[in-house]
This record gives sequence, C-alpha cells and structure tokens, in this order.
Amino acid sequence: MKSPSVRVAEIERQARLPAGAGERFSGYGVMGLPFASGHVLALRRFPASSIGPAYTSVWHRDRSGRWEFWQDQPDDQACSRYFGPALAGTRRAPIELAWTGGSTLQITITGTGFSWEVTLAASGPPGP
Repeated sequence: MKSPSVRVAEIERQARLPAGAGERFSGYGVMGLPFASGHVLALRRFPASSIGPAYTSVWHRDRSGRWEFWQDQPDDQACSRYFGPALAGTRRAPIELAWTGGSTLQITITGTGFSWEVTLAASGPPGP
C-alpha cells in the first residue's frame, strides 16, 4: 500500500476536476480532528477547483462552536463561501504543507505561529 505522502503527491500532480457543470473540486483533507480541550481542527487542500485557483484552508472551531478559517485565497474562492452563521471570520495567509515522513504532515500558517503536525495511521476494526 502507498504511503499517504506518496498518494498526496500523486493527487497534486494529477489533479483534475470531476466531470459536471456545477462547482467541483479535487483534493484531500483532514475532515475534522477533535481535541480533548473541545477544539477542532480541519484541513482542506484542493489542487483543482472550478471556482478559482488551487487553495488550502485550515479550519478551527473553539469550545463555544465558533469557526475561524485561514485560507490562501479570497473568501469567494475558498471553503468559507459555503459556511453559514457559525463562521466567526476568515484570515488570508500562506499555508505550507510539508510531509516530514511517509505518514506525517506538518501544516504551518505563515506569520501566525500556527504549526500542526498530523500523523496518519490505519484504524483498527470497528468495536462491538
């Protein structure tokens, strides 16, 4: 089986929009990672987008349920355009993604001090 870093490199190189007339995207992400503190982080990376250039966004939900997005494209060309009243705000900044190992991704939002390391692993079988 290919490592996540190899598979992501393929996705980045071969990004194509799915067929169709509506808004379409091709990419990958961390759909939502909850923490014991009550915070949630998420990542979206779309190397192909029908609404504008490729983009990356990092989502943060605080304990009160408020979401903030950091993204490298304007609101009308990124995930924030689909979010409702739970979105407290957006910030535009360069976002760097670096694979430091076959299964470990380092996510950095330039100029903010934000750094997030995610290590992917296969999950076990479902519980009883």
